[in-house]
Amino acid sequence: MIAKVLVSLILINWNVLKTKNFVVFYPDRYDSTAKLLLKIAETYKPQVDRIVGYDPGNTAMTIVDLGVVANGFAIPFINSVGLMPYSEEGGSEIWLRGLVVHEYTHIAHLSQVRWPGKIFRYLFGNIYMPNTFSPFVEAITVYN
Repeated sequence: MIAKVLVSLILINWNVLKTKNFVVFYPDRYDSTAKLLLKIAETYKPQVDRIVGYDPGNTAMTIVDLGVVANGFAIPFINSVGLMPYSEEGGSEIWLRGLVVHEYTHIAHLSQVRWPGKIFRYLFGNIYMPNTFSPFVEAITVYN
């Protein structure tokens, strides 16, 4: 899988789209999917931020083509989301909405820090993520 990702980084022409809160990196053939993902992300961001109680700031999303793998992952240390749609058309809008909201909720939830933890965030940067040890990491994302 790592080899496939490295090859895709070298051989694929990458594009970038930006909005106020998100940036998406994607291969040429995922243009319509990238636009839809940004629309979904901007639409549901206020709801997620309200439920979680935190706005993580700008978030990067990368569309990764791993063949038959359809999934996503969140890297809260760098406010980044990886999305693996199951087709170049991205699949159904309902499935994409669920994927984007789920992964963005991870970013908002896991990167949240309150007092006195803000002292550690200030000293150590984004490496300090106390919510990564929460037993509710998946619960809040499924709720959203």
